[in-house]
Amino acid sequence: MKIAVTGANGFLGSHVVERLLAHGDEPVALVRPTADLKWLQGVEAEVVCIPPDDPAALRRGLDGAEVVVHLAGATRARPLTRFFDINVGLTRAVLDACAHAARSPRRVVLSSSLAAAGPASSRLPLTESEPPLPVGTYGQSKYEAEQVLLSDSRVEGVVLRPPGIYGPRDVDVLEMLQLARRGLFIRTGDRRLLYNWLFALDAAEAFVSACHAPAASGEIFNVGDDTNYTSAQFDRIVARAVDAPRRSTLHLPGFAIKAAALAGELLTLASSRPPVLGWDKAKIVTAGSWALDNAKARELLGWRPAFTTAEGLAATVTWYRQRGWLA
Repeated sequence: MKIAVTGANGFLGSHVVERLLAHGDEPVALVRPTADLKWLQGVEAEVVCIPPDDPAALRRGLDGAEVVVHLAGATRARPLTRFFDINVGLTRAVLDACAHAARSPRRVVLSSSLAAAGPASSRLPLTESEPPLPVGTYGQSKYEAEQVLLSDSRVEGVVLRPPGIYGPRDVDVLEMLQLARRGLFIRTGDRRLLYNWLFALDAAEAFVSACHAPAASGEIFNVGDDTNYTSAQFDRIVARAVDAPRRSTLHLPGFAIKAAALAGELLTLASSRPPVLGWDKAKIVTAGSWALDNAKARELLGWRPAFTTAEGLAATVTWYRQRGWLA
C-alpha cells in the first residue's frame, strides 16, 4: 500500500517510515525543502519536498497514496496562536490536498496527543469515552485538529493520542537520562499521580496498524504502554537503565514548575524560539494524572506494545551510548 507520511524526517516520522517498509508498504516521505534528512539516509523510501504554502505541490505529493499519516505539527510555539496555525492549519491543508489530488487518499491518520483529551479525572486510566478537556493551547490546537479531521466526510479519519514518546533519535528524553546518569532525578506534582510513556517503535507500529485496520475509521485511540507508573516507579526503571551510581531526588511542586516556566518565558522574550519548559507546557505537566487505557487500540487496531518501559528505555540508552550521546 502506498502511504504518504508528513513530517517523515522527524524523530517519530522516520520510525514510522521504517516500520511501513518492514510491513511491505510503500511510504512516501513528505518533507520541507530545508528538512534535515539524516534519519532517512539509507532508507529505501521516496522523498518528496513540499515547499510551505504550496497546495499544488502537496496535492502532487499525496497523489496515488491510499493513506496519509499526518505527523507534521508543532509541540512548541511562539506566539501561542502558532499552535493553531500549524496543528490545525496543516491538517486542513492536508485534507484539502487529499480532496483535490488526482487520485485521492481514502484515509488520514492524525498524530494527536493526550493533551487533547486532558488528564484522567481520577486514578482510573483515561479512556476515549470520557469528555475531552484539552490542556493548554497546544492541547486545544490538537483537539481542534481532531475535530477538523473527523468532521470531514471526504476521507476516513483516524486519530491516535499518544503520551510522551521516547526512543532512539529523540533529544528531549536524552536530557533527562543525562541527569539520571549523574544521579539526579526530578519529580513533579503529586507523588501519587500516574503517568504513561510509549517507546518510539511501538508508537510507529500503532500508526502502521491504524493505516490498515478497517475498524479504525472514524475512531480515536489512546496508544500508550500497557502499564501506568508513578514518578517513583518510573525513576527506578530509569536508574537501572542508565546504571545510576546514586539517586538524589528533587521534588518540584506545581508552583515551582510554573515559576520556572515563567522565568523561561521571560528569559527568551527576545528570541523567536520558545523555551523548552514554557508556560503552556507547565500547564500540561501540572494538570494531573496522565494514566491511559489502551484497550480500544488493542481491540480495534490489533496493536499492543511489544516493549515494556524497562525494555524500551534499555534499548534507548544503548542507542545513545553507541553514538556517544550518553556516558
